[in-house]
Amino acid sequence: MNTFGIFSIVALGAAAIGLTGVFVAGVPDRDLRGVWVSAPYGQILSISAFRIQAYSMTSISCFRERGFLAQLDLIRELAGVSMEASETGLNIFVDGAVEPISYTRSALPERCQNPTHFDAGPRHTFDVFWTAFHERYPFFEVHNVDWMVRKDMAPKSDDVSDAELSAILKHTIAGLDDGHVILHMAEQGTYSPSVRPTWLEQGVTSAALWDTAISSANIPVSKTQDISIQYGLRPDHIGYIAIKEMEVQKQWGKTSGDTALSAFAPVAEALNSAKGIIVDVRYNPGGSDSVALALASVFADQPRTLFTKWLWDAGAFSSPFVASIKPNNEVRLTPPVVLLTGSLTGSAAEVFTLAMREFPNVTTMGTSTAGGLSDVLEFTLPNGWRIGMSAQKYTSADGKAFEGKGIPPDIGFASEGTDEALDGAIQYLKER
Repeated sequence: MNTFGIFSIVALGAAAIGLTGVFVAGVPDRDLRGVWVSAPYGQILSISAFRIQAYSMTSISCFRERGFLAQLDLIRELAGVSMEASETGLNIFVDGAVEPISYTRSALPERCQNPTHFDAGPRHTFDVFWTAFHERYPFFEVHNVDWMVRKDMAPKSDDVSDAELSAILKHTIAGLDDGHVILHMAEQGTYSPSVRPTWLEQGVTSAALWDTAISSANIPVSKTQDISIQYGLRPDHIGYIAIKEMEVQKQWGKTSGDTALSAFAPVAEALNSAKGIIVDVRYNPGGSDSVALALASVFADQPRTLFTKWLWDAGAFSSPFVASIKPNNEVRLTPPVVLLTGSLTGSAAEVFTLAMREFPNVTTMGTSTAGGLSDVLEFTLPNGWRIGMSAQKYTSADGKAFEGKGIPPDIGFASEGTDEALDGAIQYLKER
């Protein structure tokens, strides 16, 4: 899950950097300095020679985030964020995302110069919350939610407690079955209105589901470093790879994609002689798109267009970004592949699925994915709470969108939480 409330994360590392004094090396060049606005993402950056100040904004608000030292070399290494001036503005590249965030030069809006965020009260917090979703969230119709009506759920006055405000916000987003819609409410906890799959019993964890799947695969299990993958070769020479998440322990000086490929190299070597391979992402909740596409490149047969990302801006999808892939020449697996998916396959694991389904040697099997492909756009509310939401649409190479409904498999298996799909994948590969 890529998150575009990125500068609160950068600030954590930059705060530590600030303790050691000011670095001259790595300060922003003159063409990077100034005020930059990304209207679709609701973000502002004010960049000077030694400091960067970030803001999150809506049409009625502007929240001054924590500032941080403008030491670009360390920001790139610690947070995976780099900056580049272009003819049209400023591009921010975030490790984990496949496309940059574009900014244009602007003056700092007057509302961003108001430091009294925390004094505005619960009613204003609700108004900013409602406005942020109204301006940035594109999937109300997908979830059959009338957002204009939800505006009437606002507290009637500022005389409400944090617990009461939390309950109001939760009630307001009810019905948005979207795992990327998230409330972070300090002592009131974290909440998402996404619906738990009906087949998943209460208390059952993804770790338990993975344990069952890997045990049923009948393999001598090996593990990778830097990424949560388990793999092995069955006695019938069918390989099994469980990719548990699309996250890595990034190595210093490497991108997350490069780290993923390095970690996957022993897997490719061990399964190179397999007659077929099962790749299991049924319980993979997502992570980094860069990791997803790096792993997909191992199975790619030729350069291909994979999908298009569309950004929600001013009530319409625009700014299409076309993602493509090339085969990895150093880490390769070419046998027939069955990709197992399910309703817990989410976010970057769905991006991985979008990529894999374009390859002729890959067959998808199981049930539809979760239907939450977008990156997460974050906003800070006036009381310091944060909200996250989907803000993009992914369309497949043939123009289909899957937000809210999931990516269907080539071969369906109705049951989940059991090993019928795994058994079907084994039988399918035996008959190839």
